[in-house]
Amino acid sequence: MTKKMYFRLFSSVFACAAFCAQATQNVKFPKDQRMDIMFPPIIELPPSPGLPLGHLRPLGRQQRSSGQVRVNINETWNMKETQVFKKIVNYESLFHIWSKEDADLDESVLIRKRPMNGETKHEAMSLASFIEDYGSEEWLLDQVVPVKLLDNIKIPDAFKCLSGELLHISSSLTSGTTSDDIKISSFPTLQCVLQGRRDYIVLSKSQTIPTSPSSHPHNICGFDSVVNLNPDTVNVFDNPWVIPLVWHHAKLMAGDCILLPADTAAHTTSYGPKCETVTYSWHPSINCSNENDGDKTNKVSPLLCANSENQRLELCDKGSPEKWRALLKSLVSSSTGVLSKHCFAELFYDEVEGENMYELFETIPVTVDAISELSDTTLRKMIKSAYTKTLSHSHQHDEL
Repeated sequence: MTKKMYFRLFSSVFACAAFCAQATQNVKFPKDQRMDIMFPPIIELPPSPGLPLGHLRPLGRQQRSSGQVRVNINETWNMKETQVFKKIVNYESLFHIWSKEDADLDESVLIRKRPMNGETKHEAMSLASFIEDYGSEEWLLDQVVPVKLLDNIKIPDAFKCLSGELLHISSSLTSGTTSDDIKISSFPTLQCVLQGRRDYIVLSKSQTIPTSPSSHPHNICGFDSVVNLNPDTVNVFDNPWVIPLVWHHAKLMAGDCILLPADTAAHTTSYGPKCETVTYSWHPSINCSNENDGDKTNKVSPLLCANSENQRLELCDKGSPEKWRALLKSLVSSSTGVLSKHCFAELFYDEVEGENMYELFETIPVTVDAISELSDTTLRKMIKSAYTKTLSHSHQHDEL
């Protein structure tokens, strides 16, 4: 072969390699969507005698489960006990409603991204972008629901006493095997599976574990936190506290719910082509039961909803003095007993006229009892001051 022929041959090979590399980058590989994974897992012996159990293995492989979370049969419940409720939810998938043909696919949704061994990040993207790629990416739609979805959400009959006491309702959706961070909420939560399967590792409260504030944009006033541990590859040498860890397990299928008391650490893994959950949150000071809730409704009316345009949290009913009073009481710290300026400003702060929020804060009592005594007239003045100065950017709220 002549030099010219060799040149043409190698040019063709390189061009083909470049084309194949570009094409491979655009290929999307669906995640493992099986739902028949064994849980709790089998504890495997380490490959070397010098390694502790579960080193560089997912959480749950370092110590056997201490047992299954109690399944509540009679649906009477205690807010201080972790319990599972079977087949108590049955309503249409929120994601199905969200992604109907007439849905606004340019609407912003909040996504949690965590590549393998990577750092958890949250970012907003269009609903269309999420729908296109969530089946092949380590993505989890994870956000407080917007106002427009509230009519499609019902609270289970056993929890109707909370229908008007909810702080907010969160929705999550993922595809394929997806592991989440180990989360701790300062609020009690009821987490329900609408489709798919979700496994829970619930850590005992009797142990000291390292935590840091959650980076989630909807983490109200920093009340929620995450455990400082990668649950997918646990380095036992760097985290010796994992070795004696006491935990219980729960496997939830569609229709099942789990009640997690405030300050309970839990790790979740989702399975299936679609795994969708709804989480109801309320303030720990609220105490109710299902014994005398015959006049209650399944229709929910939470205090906070997500703004579909910028993902900020805001009052679902901005013009209601009753909702404002309830929200201010919910923001009072359970440890200090007072409402902090930072916490107040975090929900109602505006970059342009944010100082108005601090001026408004000075007019507000900071204890639960004092907030309860605020008159509706005073609250209406506060509402008008807040929303005309900070949250009205380019639009006006007619209800004010």
